[in-house]
Amino acid sequence: MNCLYQNFSEILIGSHDQVTKEDFLAYAWVSGDHNPIHFDDQIAISMGIEEGILAQGMLVHCWICQYFDVFLENESKEKKVSFFIEESQTKFNSKTHPGTGLDFVLKLKKEDEERVYFVAEAVDQKSREKRVTQNFVVRKQDA
Repeated sequence: MNCLYQNFSEILIGSHDQVTKEDFLAYAWVSGDHNPIHFDDQIAISMGIEEGILAQGMLVHCWICQYFDVFLENESKEKKVSFFIEESQTKFNSKTHPGTGLDFVLKLKKEDEERVYFVAEAVDQKSREKRVTQNFVVRKQDA
């Protein structure tokens, strides 16, 4: 199969203007992650997290996956190709606190005849610090 992304370097695939404590609570309810460092400032501070509560790393990871899934679905329709995620690796780089805005950025690492290698990042809108990095290996196949 031909290369599909010859002029692709980086695109914004999503954003959250302000991460909230409610996001953390909703994720705790769905995931079962009821660690109080995600919703009780006093406990978080007593555990050495000076800034107080922080997001579950997997919550930010899930947002990356959600935006990447929408990207692949749109690309599949546009390019008439099926995509299958073969591998995924996550790195939790730094903490995300309430009030943080996040941009979800997708970059092309490389592409060969059978696969596309992407890196997606959750990036702080102000500091541009990477919060979570996700590498994807995606197999492409004629639809």
